[in-house]
Amino acid sequence: MWTRTSNSDQTRIHHQYQLPLCHSQPEIATLISINSPFYQPHCTACRLPQSHCCCEQLAATHWPFEILLLTHASEWQKQHNTGQWLLQCQDGNIQRVRWARKMPMPRLHTGDYLLYPSADAEIISTSHAASIKRLWVIDSTWQQANKILRQTPWLAQLPMLQLANTQSEFSLRRNQQSLCTMESVIGACQAADTDYDPKPALNNFHRLQNAFLSISSSL
Repeated sequence: MWTRTSNSDQTRIHHQYQLPLCHSQPEIATLISINSPFYQPHCTACRLPQSHCCCEQLAATHWPFEILLLTHASEWQKQHNTGQWLLQCQDGNIQRVRWARKMPMPRLHTGDYLLYPSADAEIISTSHAASIKRLWVIDSTWQQANKILRQTPWLAQLPMLQLANTQSEFSLRRNQQSLCTMESVIGACQAADTDYDPKPALNNFHRLQNAFLSISSSL
């Protein structure tokens, strides 16, 4: 179901690193008329119907390093996009940028890593805790991620890290064969930092997923 969405998250760009300013399309109007008996007002943050909004139940979470989500355009407005979920339960250490084929190369620094399971990617562990300053995460389907990496040469030049555990509990999409974006970020933080507590973020993940599942089951 299409709903109105806020543009506030679209301007969260880290100017210190001169990232390209990326905006989404203008607000997408609801496809169902507000006069229709099927219309339901939705929360513009969690994107759930207001009757199922769980924003007040989400715990604020801390991340051990900066996370930058490079989001494919087709994922930007999706209700089930878990990169968007991360923005709803964070302490300001996560940025979200819409990927574009001709986007300019940002200023990269020592400490920038890409979370991507390439053949030469290292398994992320506590040995990387001190070196990771900013973790880039491609927020898309796997097919889209391969395209993004192929068409963004500067991104492919970043040192790559991958997770040892890729078993997913995400069930809102068919043919989910690996971790979703939110699970990947939580897993990376947990693997790199022994002091990181994944429980608040995992609770948020399950709370949001269960809320969407409850809506699906009631239809």
